This record gives sequence, C-alpha cells and structure tokens, in this order.
Amino acid sequence: MRQDYVFSLLTGYIDPPAGVEIRDGMNYNPFFPGGAISMARVLFDGLVEYDDGQFMSEDILPFHQPTFRHTCHHIANGQGCHDILELGR
Repeated sequence: MRQDYVFSLLTGYIDPPAGVEIRDGMNYNPFFPGGAISMARVLFDGLVEYDDGQFMSEDILPFHQPTFRHTCHHIANGQGCHDILELGR
C-alpha cells in the first residue's frame, strides 16, 4: 500500500458534498473507494505530545504510522517491532 494513499485516507475526512448521503455509522472520505467508510477519523491535532511539551500536528502523524509498519515489515536481521520501540527509549 502506498504511503500517499495512507496519508490521504487518514487525513481526508470531510463533510459529504451536497447531494451525497452517508448512512448512519459511516463517514465521508473522498480518498476511499465510493467515499463512504466505516472507520472514524482517528487523527487530530494534539494527540501526541513530545517530552518538550510540543504537540504533533495532524498532518505529520500519518507519516509515522506507515513508515513504522514498513520498517517492521522489512527488518532483515530478525528483530521485531518491539525491539525497534525499545531502541527509541
């Protein structure tokens, strides 16, 4: 899956255009095929706070998730994601 699609999907939630009806429990995201997606918006400004008190913005968060997943998937030396998380501590 391409990272630009993941970014667009995670940040593309908007109100549906005039004339487009979305069923209860669905959300509108023009980057999802058909526009109606059951996954709710999950990224908001201020979700992640750094040690220095600054917050990560919504437009930066999606870059971290797919990059992390890609790195975990392609580790050549057998380390798992848990080991990568430990390296960052």
